[in-house]
Amino acid sequence: MIASVAKTAASFLNRNTDFLARYGGEEFVGIVLGGTSEKMFAHLKKARKAVEDLRVPHDPSVAQWVTVSVGGVTVVPPADSSYAFYLKIADAMLYDAKKRGRNQVVWADERLRTLWEN
Repeated sequence: MIASVAKTAASFLNRNTDFLARYGGEEFVGIVLGGTSEKMFAHLKKARKAVEDLRVPHDPSVAQWVTVSVGGVTVVPPADSSYAFYLKIADAMLYDAKKRGRNQVVWADERLRTLWEN
């Protein structure tokens, strides 16, 4: 189950500079270089929908199908900045996606304004 979800999500990372890895139990971290916040937000909404469209059965007491929540941030970090800071922002966006009902994308743009699915 988790392998098919990871494979589907990874299929949306097309360049050799893009990266997806399991980060914790059911969490993944992705690094995608280049692109605007709006472009990445739209792209990851398509990835989220593709996972939903797999229709992988889930525990019926939780949800009918396996879905994903995506949180992230677009940054152009200064040379002296810490990637740990941006990872914390992306993690906060993921938490917000889960808190807002799951199966959605929540993204922080370059100015740390939040974009979310309705």
